[in-house]
Amino acid sequence: MKPVRYTGFLIDPLNATIGPVYIVDPVDEHQHQPKTQLRQLLGARALHTLEIELGGRRHLVWHDAQDTEPYWTAMFQIKQSQFLASHAIVFADDNKDEFDADASPFGIEPTITMAELAQLTTCIQPILVPRMQEDQMTGLDLAIVRKKPTVIS
Repeated sequence: MKPVRYTGFLIDPLNATIGPVYIVDPVDEHQHQPKTQLRQLLGARALHTLEIELGGRRHLVWHDAQDTEPYWTAMFQIKQSQFLASHAIVFADDNKDEFDADASPFGIEPTITMAELAQLTTCIQPILVPRMQEDQMTGLDLAIVRKKPTVIS
């Protein structure tokens, strides 16, 4: 079987970006299977999925829910989904179960564009704001910055 390269969309909440990533099925040039490729792209120990409807079709948001420590300073939300504090890769669901011979182990290419996904996504980052009194800093306040991610190619 000839390998097929699928494009997914990588969300990076720390840098507030969305860009393309590629998964090769059944194996990449290093003989890594798709789930190994996903773990490497996400820097994840264990994979989790969030199912969400985008553009009238179910999509799978792959992420690492076990190791969010590096991302305590940023998270994101798609539409009204739960908040995720890690990198994530979005693929469309192929609507097949694991027993179908031609089922994808991770999904298929998203049916929306990166620009459409960016409009549905909000990155949330906490920042410290100096409290000033007579040109002297008297403390710090916490503020939340919400922004739409930038699409990168």
